[in-house]
Amino acid sequence: MSAGGRVEPRIAIVATHPIQYQVPWYENLNKTLSANRLIIYYGIIPSSAQQGIGFDRSVRWDIPLLHGYEWQSIGIAKSKHALERFWGLRTVQFANRVQADGIDIAILTGWYPLFMLQALLACRRSRVPVIVRGESNDLKQRPYFTRLLQRLLLNQFDGFLTIGKQNRQFYQRHGIPEQQLYWCPYFVDNTRFERQSRGLQSSRQQLRRQWNIDDDAQCVLFCGKLIPKKRIRDLVQSMDAAYRRNSNLHLLIAGDGEQRQEAEQYCRQRGLPATFAGFLNQTEISTAYVAADCLVVSSDAGETWGLVVNEAMASGLPVIVSDQVGCAVDLVKDDVTGRIYRCGDVAELAELILDSARNSQHWKAMGLAAQSRVCDEYSVEKAVAGTIAAINGVWYKRRSPG
Repeated sequence: MSAGGRVEPRIAIVATHPIQYQVPWYENLNKTLSANRLIIYYGIIPSSAQQGIGFDRSVRWDIPLLHGYEWQSIGIAKSKHALERFWGLRTVQFANRVQADGIDIAILTGWYPLFMLQALLACRRSRVPVIVRGESNDLKQRPYFTRLLQRLLLNQFDGFLTIGKQNRQFYQRHGIPEQQLYWCPYFVDNTRFERQSRGLQSSRQQLRRQWNIDDDAQCVLFCGKLIPKKRIRDLVQSMDAAYRRNSNLHLLIAGDGEQRQEAEQYCRQRGLPATFAGFLNQTEISTAYVAADCLVVSSDAGETWGLVVNEAMASGLPVIVSDQVGCAVDLVKDDVTGRIYRCGDVAELAELILDSARNSQHWKAMGLAAQSRVCDEYSVEKAVAGTIAAINGVWYKRRSPG
C-alpha cells in the first residue's frame, strides 16, 4: 500500500534471461513504482558461451545487467542451446514463486520457449492477470493452423504492450480489442548512445584510419550477427555493384557469425574495400557508429524489430532498411530519417548506397532527423508510461465490481 493509502499491485516481469536492451526498462520502471512493487523472474543467467551463440564466440556484455532492480532466476536449462530451443528452458516453481512473492500482475516478454508458456499457465491457474510484451508481427506468412493457435493463445492475456505499428496490427488482426492495447515502444538506451557518439566525434578520423577507411570515403555499416536472416550476402553484392560505379565507398562490418568467412572471401575476391571489425561490445559499438556514414539492415522478416536501427539513429546515423524489417514503418520516414527498399533487391539497395555517397550532406541531415525521432518517440520514458497505463488498466478492471 502506498503512503496515500492507495493499494498498488506487485508486478513480476518474466524474461528468459537478462537482455541489455530491456534492463533500462526494468530499472526505470522500478524507480517509478513504489518500493518492493517489482521483481524480474529470469529463466537463466546465461554463461558467456550461451550468450555468444550466433556470434560464434563467447560473449559477456560489458555493461551491468543485474543492478537497479530485484530479480530471481527460476528456470532449468536443458542444454547449452536452452534459449534457442522450445524445450530447452523450463520451470517447476513458477506458481510457488507467484504465491510466495505475492504477485498481483505478471508481464511476459513473449511466449517462447516452454518456460514462458509455463509462466502463463501458472498465472492463469492462480488467477493472476497477465500482460504480454512480444515482438510478433505479420510480415512473415504463417499457415492457417498456426494463426489459429496464435489467436487461442492471445486470448489468454489481459493486456498487450505494443512495441510498434506492425506488432499492434498483429494483435488487431487476431481480434484483440483496442482497449487492451497499450503503446510501449521498443527502445535502446538513447541517452547512452547519444552521449557516447558525441564524445567520440573528435576521434572520428582516427577511428576510421584504424579500420583503413579513407577520410573522404562513404562508409556503410553492417552491425549484428552474421547469420542467414541478416542477408549479409545481399549487402556485399550491393556494395560490389555500387563500388563498380563509385570507388569512394567502404564497407564496415561489426559482428561475427557463421557467414563471416563467406562474406570475407567474397570481398577479397571482388577487391571490395571492406573491414571486418569483429564483435564489438556495448561500450565499443559506438565507435562503429561514429566511424560510419550510414547503417544498412538487409534482414528478412525474421528481423521482427531490429534494435540496431534504434542504436544507429540515436547515434545520429541515417539508415537503409529492407521492407521486411519490423521497425521500418516506425522508425524510417522515407528520405527524412533514411530509406526503405524491397528485401532481396540488390540493385535497389546499390542505388541507395550510391545516393548516400552522391548526396552526403542530405544524408547527414537525415541522420540528425533520425536521432531526433528515435530519442523523442522511442524512449524508455514512453515505454515506462505505457507499462504503467497497462498495469493500471488491468488492475482497475480486476478490482472493479463485475
